Amino acid sequence: MKDKPIDYFKSKIPNINHKLTIHMGTGKSILTPKKKLEMRVNHINPESITLDKIKEMNIEFNKYLDKLNINKLFIERLYKAELAGAKIFLRDYSNPTKLIECYIIGERENSLIVLEWKVKIYPKSRIEFYLIYQNIKYLFIGENLKLNRFFKS
Repeated sequence: MKDKPIDYFKSKIPNINHKLTIHMGTGKSILTPKKKLEMRVNHINPESITLDKIKEMNIEFNKYLDKLNINKLFIERLYKAELAGAKIFLRDYSNPTKLIECYIIGERENSLIVLEWKVKIYPKSRIEFYLIYQNIKYLFIGENLKLNRFFKS
């Protein structure tokens, strides 16, 4: 009686030469938090990121901003600019009194990947952040960031 589902599946696959195994799970993930983070930031290896590398990246980011023409269109260009390497001050709506100083190491459609004291992922819909450039604070509201806001090349 208990082999009937297996027999049914075997009948649907006529040339089966191996043992058919069905795994019944409890629905709980067997992935560790570290593996889940690696899956979410698949192009970034969290262990390879150091504060020194991020500070170098921040220097390059500031050089990149210097190359943008600073005029009335600067804010529009900054809005579309790549933000990887930017030192930002982030406020998560889940804890609005806390201001987090961190560096952006990557960006996805719906989230920012940042380095605070470890790699963290914040959904754009829950955050606002600002960066300081030439003593001016530029505020970004995460829920208003477009999904694809980059220049077309």
